[in-house]
Amino acid sequence: MSGPVGGDRFLLVVGGGAEDPRAPLGAAVLKLQEVLGLGAVGGFDSAAAAGSCLSGEVSEVLSWWSEAVGPLRVLTEVPLEDPPGQAEVTVVAADDLLHQLEVQARDSASQVVRTPDAAHPLRVRERSPRVSVLIPVHDQARYLDETITSVLQQDYDDYEVVVLDDGSADGSLSVARKYESARVSVMTQPNIGRTGRLDLVFNRLLAASRGELLAWLGGDDAMLPHRLSAQVEAFDADPELGVCHGAAEIMDASSRPGGLSWHLPAAYTDLSAAREVVAHNFVGHPSATVRRSVHDRLGGFEQGLVCDYHFWLKSAGRVRFRYLPRGLVRYRVHAAGLSTSESGLTRTTREAERVRTEWVATSDLPSFFPELHGNRNPRVWREAALALGNRLLTTSPAAAEHLYLRARELDPVDGDVVNLAVSRALQGDLDAALDALRGIDDLDLAARAGAALRAGSVDAADLSSPGLLLERALADGTSAAGPGVRRWDGTPLTTATAYAAVVAEARHHLGVVGAALQRTRGHRELARWTVPTLGRPDHEVWEQTCADLAGWDLADAAEVAVEVVDDLGLLPPDGSRLQGMLRTGDDAAVLASWLARAAGAGSGPADPHRG
Repeated sequence: MSGPVGGDRFLLVVGGGAEDPRAPLGAAVLKLQEVLGLGAVGGFDSAAAAGSCLSGEVSEVLSWWSEAVGPLRVLTEVPLEDPPGQAEVTVVAADDLLHQLEVQARDSASQVVRTPDAAHPLRVRERSPRVSVLIPVHDQARYLDETITSVLQQDYDDYEVVVLDDGSADGSLSVARKYESARVSVMTQPNIGRTGRLDLVFNRLLAASRGELLAWLGGDDAMLPHRLSAQVEAFDADPELGVCHGAAEIMDASSRPGGLSWHLPAAYTDLSAAREVVAHNFVGHPSATVRRSVHDRLGGFEQGLVCDYHFWLKSAGRVRFRYLPRGLVRYRVHAAGLSTSESGLTRTTREAERVRTEWVATSDLPSFFPELHGNRNPRVWREAALALGNRLLTTSPAAAEHLYLRARELDPVDGDVVNLAVSRALQGDLDAALDALRGIDDLDLAARAGAALRAGSVDAADLSSPGLLLERALADGTSAAGPGVRRWDGTPLTTATAYAAVVAEARHHLGVVGAALQRTRGHRELARWTVPTLGRPDHEVWEQTCADLAGWDLADAAEVAVEVVDDLGLLPPDGSRLQGMLRTGDDAAVLASWLARAAGAGSGPADPHRG
């Protein structure tokens, strides 16, 4: 098997902290990946791998890696005993290595990094094609033809396909190898994923890929023909975009349709994404495409079985997310699925709660509430901790407990102790819950809460909620954040957007809308009317919209746009936005009034004449 970087050997960094970007050796791995690319470098920490199938002696691990990726060059902090014959080993000090890399990487034009044994420089390969489609496979031979064919039928052409068979026993590898070509590469390895180390599976796919954009797909799922073109267009439109995801069409084991999934549960923004994703994993991994530079900056996957969710946790708030309200993939739900079977769902849910709790316990509040950076009022931060704790209370009571304790440290309030007690009761520790209530000065409140918990009635426990102080602070912080902040749909936070589709019989009512648009001239950046396609071709909807508004002088007026939206139900709930179908004259008047208010252009009577 040839190495992944032209004629160079794959570089493996071995030692304590090699998988942790906060450690010196892990920081060196990240720096190497920035210069050489993820396809050239991997890190391995035997302590971090404990309990997985890679928990043997280092020599055994090196043998596994060399079998998986080919000849190795190994950088390590300590001499290795009995390295495999095909591995070159260089002993380095992590701090020295990091310093050398930081100095050498400044001259990116050379495209060469000289590691401490300078006789063996590592060369950077050229990155092409634009997109890498990454498909992990385990025992999915029944579906794999449909999966790979769906990629080869994309209406976008600049892509490669990388398939990794993770120790299948059902002939999946033979199915995949039928498609091997200049476009499709196939790798195999002993099984890892079923041990819970999906992070190692995903990281190997990353290491083998070449594209600037990384599109994930399950081995039993399928792409819709427009998936890659739609997401590439989104990345082209926004150079700051890091993660693009969308909805899915559900199918069963026989590929029969079963409706839509991965509806966005909340209208997140660049500012709120971190607290939204910690409350609910809103990214369907098989629909996600990630800019490679995000991995270069944040590192690869961690945390085993739910490594995708952990990656969204560490990305949200640090890179921009974008949601497309349309089906991008067909997602298979069947009894043998790793995360769709009953046992698999239970296992992944339990792991997600563990990862979420660890993330909350080790993250500071500003990482969830960036709008409040610089705010020194402990009462505001107490309400922020309380608000996030309340959102997590029923799904992750252990995470909620961390937040309630933080709220108590910031600004002790009797009522918050009830929330703390409820979080402990939901974790099954009634004694600890009742013990917490003993610290409440309000004896009546403590008695009512105790009675509710003993009766198993959490809803009757008078939970404390944040007040207007947090709401005002968030509003002030959002206003101060500037025009660069974007919503889930890529629109600036400073622009109000209405999603209103027009039924054919209501088109003669659009004069009032055209008049309202005309009155918004000079306020283009403040208001936007987006016309959802709802199954119609976007060019057809655009031509009809232009015809409906013909004659109105809309230069520098509120923007009118057409967006591909498969179903209005895929749009996230948002009380600040107008959304729905325009069917009557009253509906048209509502849209006209909304546009006028959003643009601050007044709402006088509509001009009965056009142009």
